[in-house]
Amino acid sequence: MERTPTERPPVDRAPQYRLSVVLAAALGVLSIVLVELRVAGRLPEDVDAVLGYTIFAGNLVLAVAGLRTPYRPWWLAYLVASLLFMLLIGAATPIDGLWLLSYLLWQR
Repeated sequence: MERTPTERPPVDRAPQYRLSVVLAAALGVLSIVLVELRVAGRLPEDVDAVLGYTIFAGNLVLAVAGLRTPYRPWWLAYLVASLLFMLLIGAATPIDGLWLLSYLLWQR
């Protein structure tokens, strides 16, 4: 089976998807580390705010890029969760939001 010059080769999106998931997890862990550093008094609040919003923006870019993959419903859910966690509890990523909620729930 020969391809004509105008046909595009099939694209394997699995490695891109795995990299996106790893990046989302890394952003979540970085956000948790920043929160813990601020709580410990080792990171000024203004620096934490700038880094937090930067992580949030990167998280949104990652989620929007994920909408171009075959896993669009999962990335859409991740995007909605990201927006809800930021609006409701100020968490930069859903992973960070779950971390904060678990901390609050087990604190009592």
